[in-house]
Amino acid sequence: MYNSIKKAHIYGTPYKHEFSSNESLRLSVFFPDLFDLHGRLFNHRPFLQGEIRRHEREFESRRGDREVEAVFRSLEVVTELRDGEVDRLAKQCSATLPAASEAAEAADRAAAAILERGGAADVEQAAEASRQAREKEWAAFVVDAQDRYTRIRMSVQPLLVRV
Repeated sequence: MYNSIKKAHIYGTPYKHEFSSNESLRLSVFFPDLFDLHGRLFNHRPFLQGEIRRHEREFESRRGDREVEAVFRSLEVVTELRDGEVDRLAKQCSATLPAASEAAEAADRAAAAILERGGAADVEQAAEASRQAREKEWAAFVVDAQDRYTRIRMSVQPLLVRV
């Protein structure tokens, strides 16, 4: 049946399929040919897979070239820096770092002196406040002890007079 459809389309004659009373038998023969024809006309997967693979290979080869060029560019920059810039940087550092180091040490000494003076005054103030608080507590204790002694004496004195 497929051959007759193929021949009919090749020669330009329209192909008509007429169903008879035994329609189901003819359809079962006709549908596999129809599906085969449809698959051949509309299945583009093999072509697309080939095109995708070709583009992928092309892209990877270009990307590889770009990456190699980038590596060589970075190697050139590193070589230039190593040859000239490192020595220049070392000279500048040796010229400026001692002065900066001395300035930082002087600032550190000044800060330590300020903290030491401020810390000593704070310690003296805290000690004086603590001393005054202890004196107040001692005075309150003495007053309380004398009050208790007086109450005890007053409660015991009538008993002593009788005796």
